[in-house]
Amino acid sequence: MTSETSRPGATAAGRRHRTTPLRVAACVSTVWVAGLFALAPSPPAVADGASTDCSSTPDGVSPAAPWEQEALELPSAWRLSRGAGITVAVVDTGVDATLPQLAGRVQLGPDLIATTGNADSDCSGHGTALAAIVAAAPTAGAGFAGVAPAATVLPIRVSNGTGAPDPSKVAAGILRAASAGAQVILVGADYDPSSAVLREAVAAAARRSCVIVPAAEPTLGQPATRPTAAPTSAIPGLAVVSALGQNDTVLSDPAPPRPAVTPDLLAPGTGVTTLGRSGRGTVIVSGNPFAAAFVAGVVALVDAYLPGQSPAELISRLEVTADHPAADLPDPARGWGTVRPMAALSANLTAPGAPAPALPPAEAIRVPRLVATSHHPNTAALASTLGALGAATVVAGISACLRARRRRLGEHRSLPRP
Repeated sequence: MTSETSRPGATAAGRRHRTTPLRVAACVSTVWVAGLFALAPSPPAVADGASTDCSSTPDGVSPAAPWEQEALELPSAWRLSRGAGITVAVVDTGVDATLPQLAGRVQLGPDLIATTGNADSDCSGHGTALAAIVAAAPTAGAGFAGVAPAATVLPIRVSNGTGAPDPSKVAAGILRAASAGAQVILVGADYDPSSAVLREAVAAAARRSCVIVPAAEPTLGQPATRPTAAPTSAIPGLAVVSALGQNDTVLSDPAPPRPAVTPDLLAPGTGVTTLGRSGRGTVIVSGNPFAAAFVAGVVALVDAYLPGQSPAELISRLEVTADHPAADLPDPARGWGTVRPMAALSANLTAPGAPAPALPPAEAIRVPRLVATSHHPNTAALASTLGALGAATVVAGISACLRARRRRLGEHRSLPRP
C-alpha cells in the first residue's frame, strides 16, 4: 500500500469476571488479547502471513472542514446530491461497521481472505479510511464528512493490509461486488493493470453497469525507460486515479514494482483527512487509494442525481468537467485533470450523436400580408406610379365590360318577337 495512518498507542479493554483463580487467569488473557486487537469488534482471520496487530484508534476531531473538502466545493454539491440509493463497494481490507458515521449503511460483504465470514470489521483500518472518505455522514462538532454521505458501503476483504494482495483475489472481489449489485466499485487494494485476470474482471463488471475506480499504482514520475502498461481507457467504465496534494503536485511512488500507469483523473490524496477505526477520531493519510475514494464518491453523487447513464457516460462526464491541465489531453501525468463534483453534477452535456431534444408542437401562426417598401426615393415613386396605373387600367376594363353587356341586352330586347 502507498498509504500511512497515524498510530497512537493502543488501549486495552477489560471485562468483569467473578473473583475465582480461573476467572482471574481468563481475565488476564482476555485483556492481553484485547490490547493486541485494539478494540476490533470482530478480528478477521489471519492468512498469507499477515500480522495480527490492529491499527490504533485516535481520539479527537477538528471542527474545521479539511482542505480537500473545500477544494472540491462539496457543500455546494450536496445541495444537489448526497449519493442516496447508490452502493459503493470497497474492495480492500474490510470496513469497520461500528463506525458511527456509517451506521446502518454498511452491508454484509464477503471475506475472501478467510473464505468464510463477513468483511464488516477492519484490523488494518485502511478500508475503513477509504469508506469514510466515500460515505461518512457529517457529525456535530466535526468538519469532516464523506463525499457521498447518504451512499451505502459494501465491504469486500481481499487483503489484510500487509503486502501486495493476490491479483486473483482482487479480481474475485470485483466480480463479487458486481454480482451483489454495487453501482460503484472502489478498488483500494493494489491494482495491477498488467494482470489479465484483473482486466477480465474489470471488463465483466463494466458490462454489468458498474463503474470501477482503482488507484494508479504505482504513480508516475519514474524513469522513461520503464515499460508502460496497456492503456486503461480501452475499458469503458474504468477510471484510474492518482493523488493530488494541497500544493497541486501529483503523488509519486519512489519504488514502483510495476510499469507506470497513466491516470484518468486526479483527486486530493496527499495529507487528506479521514476516520480511524471506530470513528473516534480523524487521521491524516496519503496515497492514491484515498484519491480514488474521492472519485468513487463523486461518481455516487452523479449517479444518484443523473440516473440512467452508462458507466462510460459517467466517466466521460467526470473527465469533460474536470479541471484540465494546460496540456494535450489526456496528459501522461494528470490525465483529464482534477475532478470537480459540482461541475460534473450541473453541466449540461449532450452525448455525441444523441438526438436533439423534441420540440413542442408548432402553433398556428397568422402571417400578415407583406408590403413592399423601399428606402430609395426614385424606386418608391416608380412603384407608386405603376400601382396607380394598374388600378386605373383595372377600373377602365371593368367599365368597358359593363357597357358592352348593356348594349347586348338592348339589342336583344329590340328584336321582333315571332
